[in-house]
Amino acid sequence: MAMTWRKPHGCEGADLSDHWAIDLGVGTTKHDVLFNSANVGSIKLLPVNLLLQYHFAPDAGFRPYIGAGGNYTRFYEVNVLGGLGDVDRDRFGPVAQAGFDIRWARLCC
Repeated sequence: MAMTWRKPHGCEGADLSDHWAIDLGVGTTKHDVLFNSANVGSIKLLPVNLLLQYHFAPDAGFRPYIGAGGNYTRFYEVNVLGGLGDVDRDRFGPVAQAGFDIRWARLCC
């Protein structure tokens, strides 16, 4: 099976066929932890999403799609209540998406 790699929305993806694609999204972010509006610490997290997408109109300039898959999130650099608080470091769950791609060259030229 041949796959064409692309980078939509800062993610890595591969077209499996005209209608089907896989999408891998990875990022990292830091959050403050608040309790009654008081800052009680901070935490960083690394979410990883892997989705299978279906593109409804693969040859159109406007290509809507839906996707479903799984998420793994790793919590790290946890500093809550001066080290007294902690969180479950590894979490798994389902993820869904809906969106569209626009082919500018086809729409503009």
